[in-house]
Amino acid sequence: MEPGSGSTIMSYAGITGATDVQPQVDPYFHAVSVQQVTNYIKSTTCQTNINTGNNVPTVNAGSNYTIPRGTPFVLEGTASDVDAGDVLTYCWEQFDENNASTTYPNVNNTSGVAFRSFNPSTDAKRYFPRLETIKQGATSWTWEAVPNVARNLNFRLTVRDNVAGGGTNNSDNMVVTVNGTAGPFVVNSPNTNVTWNAGTTQTVTWNVAGTTANGVNTASVDIYLSTDGGDTYSIALASNVPNDGSHDILVPNNQGNQNRIMVKGNNNIFFDISNANFTIAGQVVCNVAVPTGLTISNVGSDAATAGWDAVAGANYDVRYREVGTSTWTEVPGIAGVSYNITGLTPLTQYEVQVRSVCPDTSTSAYSSSVTFTTTDVQLNYCSSASTNINDEYIGRVQLNTIDNSSGGQFYTDFTNISTTLTKGSQYTITVTPTWTGTVYAEGYSVWIDYNRDGDFTDAGEQVWSQSATTATPVSGNFTIPAGAVENSTRMRVSMKYNGIPTSCETFTYGEVEDYTVIIEGTGPDTTPPVIALTGPSVVNLNVGDTYTEQGATAIDDIDGDISSNIVIGGDVVDTNIASTYV
Repeated sequence: MEPGSGSTIMSYAGITGATDVQPQVDPYFHAVSVQQVTNYIKSTTCQTNINTGNNVPTVNAGSNYTIPRGTPFVLEGTASDVDAGDVLTYCWEQFDENNASTTYPNVNNTSGVAFRSFNPSTDAKRYFPRLETIKQGATSWTWEAVPNVARNLNFRLTVRDNVAGGGTNNSDNMVVTVNGTAGPFVVNSPNTNVTWNAGTTQTVTWNVAGTTANGVNTASVDIYLSTDGGDTYSIALASNVPNDGSHDILVPNNQGNQNRIMVKGNNNIFFDISNANFTIAGQVVCNVAVPTGLTISNVGSDAATAGWDAVAGANYDVRYREVGTSTWTEVPGIAGVSYNITGLTPLTQYEVQVRSVCPDTSTSAYSSSVTFTTTDVQLNYCSSASTNINDEYIGRVQLNTIDNSSGGQFYTDFTNISTTLTKGSQYTITVTPTWTGTVYAEGYSVWIDYNRDGDFTDAGEQVWSQSATTATPVSGNFTIPAGAVENSTRMRVSMKYNGIPTSCETFTYGEVEDYTVIIEGTGPDTTPPVIALTGPSVVNLNVGDTYTEQGATAIDDIDGDISSNIVIGGDVVDTNIASTYV
């Protein structure tokens, strides 16, 4: 029932050498010894019984629990005694038979004793392992080991009333089941000697480690503060909050440098504490001021980080928008001095402003705008190349303004060379092969990533192909579709010996080259619309007559019907004056 030599009055403490738990025995019986003595006395008939008048205390060890592996836990029972003057003491002991081959507790043992016995105490709870070990960030030491494997731990709580000349005791049992899948449950922050100011909002984080399921089934946690270096946790910072790994708490005005955080399973016994003391400093007086030092960093295609200098005691509001637009996107209540802006549009200019907000809700003015431009989307195209250019390669590519001659390479990235192509327009691409000796039949293919999704597999993106031929040069025509994305994109030109290449192929003889093409909308409409008057072109009026203009219609041969208003200009008609009006 005890590891090593043991420590209770019937143990071998102090005489077993390396396995001594301590140098001498403690003057109390282990729960199993109490049980053995009690059972023996009850079985005898030779004694004379004397009524002491002392009542036996009642005791409740509490419910059985399932906890995650590798995680500290605390047991707390209750007891009462009708004899009001009795001082009750509590002794939590593991009640599992020890295996002779497991002298020392081990986190991987699935049976045997994992925890030594300690002297009875007036405190009804016991931490496993001892707090001294937990405060060092550990879950085991020589004579205590929180299991890191699935197993059951049987415990007995013995309560003594310590009445001289006729004391009584009582006990109750409970079981802790260690789940081998969940855990370890650990506090991640605060875990260093940080400083928190009273009145500020801070974030406590922890590793949930499967404790919301796996038989542990703990959906919420409680968060406590210790101000004495981790010995007691009497200040509740949050109760029954979601067990999701993070929670914001309001720092109380308990100033000092001996603070620890405990996160404990709500209605459960497992917990963890921060590994180091941290400091709570006084509340900072907040005077609103426009934040300075606003900068933008980590600019990507859809996100950027705004950062600024701190205003003492304040939180912050950030707002941003596309340059030239009127509507701001507002982000209130930022606790730190940076914010990651997401959901942005590539290749777009934005402006950002920030202001400070004090706890009394007073705010500063917004800062001046800082602008930035998001980057282009980084697309990862498949690779394609030949493995031999000794016999043939692409010597020249011509398309619109591109006219690129080059030497032999397996693959060449020519994306620094570009041309602009207009939707709805037809273009001719010409590829000239180079043979170093014998003329071989070559196949060709050209792709354009019209929708800019990083591949050439969408319908219509293979814009031209040519079966194997010895002709030189070879040419083909294609038209830019109306649905192409108006942006820069990738064009791939491939030549392969004796076959039409595919877009992501590695082949033996030939070459692959990539270029950039810029897709733009249809060109400017230079053809004037055709206007037809609804009424007659010449109208004769008598002085003083009233005439209603019947309007006009207009058709644009390029763009279709004109949808804007048609304004008929010319002289102002005064029906009181005879004249000719245009």
